[in-house]
Amino acid sequence: MFFMATENCAFGELLWHSRAPSRVRFFMWLALKDRCLTADNLAKRNWPHDDLCSLCQRDDENCHHLFVACDYTAVWRSIKRWCNESFPIPADGDAALADWWLATRCRFQKSYRADFDCAFMLICWLIWKERNARIFQHVYKLPDQLAEDIKDEIAVWRVAGVFSQFRE
Repeated sequence: MFFMATENCAFGELLWHSRAPSRVRFFMWLALKDRCLTADNLAKRNWPHDDLCSLCQRDDENCHHLFVACDYTAVWRSIKRWCNESFPIPADGDAALADWWLATRCRFQKSYRADFDCAFMLICWLIWKERNARIFQHVYKLPDQLAEDIKDEIAVWRVAGVFSQFRE
């Protein structure tokens, strides 16, 4: 499987063995490798784009900014409060997204790590979908609205068997 031949096989193994839907796992592989079609990657291809992040309209858009540094990632704080768990969110440091994920998942008991992995992927996936909704459909949500959508999607994924121990 050519996707596994990465510099950091640790995240590749976790992605492909996750219970998250395959399209979300593939998206996360792209995001963790900094290959999503964000403004910086669109510029490399000479494709039309807006350099500014569509979520905050302040900084240049790239994968690191979108999932780690953007003010819109306050979504993480909302979900963290809702879960009533103590863990750093990506914006608490300046680590690469993959490094943050691998370090943070180790803070959880092994029985909770698979659920944390799926929640991490879901949050990034819905941030990406919000970014695309703004660009292509001109529809905007506040971070609190997106956090509510994430909670709703967690409930759906729980019913589908993706989450085994995640908060009720």
